Amino acid sequence: MKSRWQYFSVEELQCPHCQKMPMDPHFMGKLVALRRELGFPLHITSGYRCAKHNKDIGGKAASKHIMGRAVDISLTMSEPDQIRLVRAAIEHGLHGMGIAKTFIHLDDYSPRLWGY
Repeated sequence: MKSRWQYFSVEELQCPHCQKMPMDPHFMGKLVALRRELGFPLHITSGYRCAKHNKDIGGKAASKHIMGRAVDISLTMSEPDQIRLVRAAIEHGLHGMGIAKTFIHLDDYSPRLWGY
């Protein structure tokens, strides 16, 4: 099955437990625009999560992944590109950010920042 969103595969976005992928179209529009602006790949390590999968991996009960309004992106790009990613994400309304050593969580729920 082909993803309806340019740059992102079904495998990246779907829940590994149930294979569903009800990503929010408004959120995905922001993510596609971010990727287009950056001009380099964004590898999603976690997209949609069903409630069972989210619970099984220790996700928060109110996770935006359950709503299809969040992704985790691998931080395999250079440090200057990581900074570009953060700045551009904020400009595109993806201002819910959790930063870990190997990935960054992005959502469009509300402006906030946390670390893992």
